[in-house]
Amino acid sequence: MRLPGTERWSDEGIRGQIVFEMTFAKAAPSLLQVIGAADRDRELERGSPRQVSESIFALGRAAELAFATEQLQRGVSICAHMMISESPKTPMQIAFYATVGAIIGAVQVHLNPRGAVIERQPLHLEDIPLAWPHDDSAHVVTLMRHFLPAAAASGPLFEMIRDVVAGELVGVKPQVVAGLGASIELQALIGDPRQLQAIEAMEQNYATRLSLMRNDSFHWESMQPNGAIIDWSLLCVWVAISRFSGSVADKIMPRSEAAVFVRWLARELSSVPGQIKF
Repeated sequence: MRLPGTERWSDEGIRGQIVFEMTFAKAAPSLLQVIGAADRDRELERGSPRQVSESIFALGRAAELAFATEQLQRGVSICAHMMISESPKTPMQIAFYATVGAIIGAVQVHLNPRGAVIERQPLHLEDIPLAWPHDDSAHVVTLMRHFLPAAAASGPLFEMIRDVVAGELVGVKPQVVAGLGASIELQALIGDPRQLQAIEAMEQNYATRLSLMRNDSFHWESMQPNGAIIDWSLLCVWVAISRFSGSVADKIMPRSEAAVFVRWLARELSSVPGQIKF
């Protein structure tokens, strides 16, 4: 099944854009070195944007194009390449890496009061830790929301969900527990009436964003839309549901073509972990 709105994209154009994104991802570290050489008379702060490659997101865009045009094996292959070739640096890069890795079964994502740990045992690589900030509860909630779907899709989340729903998560500030409990990502993963409402809201948000991107016909038709054409968090939520609580899908009818598409893609990807050899 293709993502609605991609029917007019030519096979040649799709291949070319995927190759472009893959080539950019490969070249991004070298480009940073060139920029760094040009700026060597100025001292850049550690961790500044110029020291952080955007290659992981280029690979993400390539995978999106593949998934959106029903090239599932190609998309999974790109994601697997990302897992092995990328070393995410920033919190958002680590969260994206965790989400993609959980979807294809390459990592396990563990959340605890101190931070997140991306366990990469199937890849035979070292784990990736991320500590939560100590003095900003709102930032902690924002970061944890990015990791919740990945933790659910890879399995270890559900004990923590019970504690959050009960309002008792040992070692976590009450403000963080309250913020998590109100988050749409957590509500989409719990088994009560709020789950259906949260999933509907996430799917509607996705459909709205796609509609806005399609309205920008120049960038859409050139396969360079102003945004992600796959909602990775929503996809990860549906992968988690498909793996661990598939009956939910029978309780809520999709209300848009985008919702039909993301549910189909999640079902196809939910069985991927047993098929990939790293």
